[in-house]
Amino acid sequence: MNLWVALLLISGTVTLLRDDVNLVPAGEWRYEQFTVGNALPAEVDCSFKVEEPGRARVELVTREALQELLKGREHESIATSTSGTLHQEIGVPGDFALVIVNLDKKRAARVAMRVTLDTSGKSLVKARYLSPERRLVVIVSSCVGFLLIVGFSARQLLAAMKV
Repeated sequence: MNLWVALLLISGTVTLLRDDVNLVPAGEWRYEQFTVGNALPAEVDCSFKVEEPGRARVELVTREALQELLKGREHESIATSTSGTLHQEIGVPGDFALVIVNLDKKRAARVAMRVTLDTSGKSLVKARYLSPERRLVVIVSSCVGFLLIVGFSARQLLAAMKV
């Protein structure tokens, strides 16, 4: 990793890790390693397109899982996608890899891939709203709860006043 990439990772920005086309032989895989430093949380965004005909899967794995894959053993993936996009938040520093797996056993796959690492934290702030149906349920249940408490309190007060 060159000095500029290291400085960008430390400063907390969006870094382009890869933007090219990979030729993955039939039934094989290729990988791209990267490091997430202490600028956490970080987000990995990968968009990929497989030229027709072809099928491919992209996996985000840890360095340990990559070592298992290199030895031909089963491995665990943090995230997997066949749809053309993979987006994953990473909350711990360490070494990671994106693995491109050619799912076609007969033909090589040409996979155009663009990978960015966002350590700015800006994309993590996302407003979320309840659906209209859930909002209605919250409002109705709040009103019913309020009326039950008022009714119970009024009953207790009236009973106390009769004594």
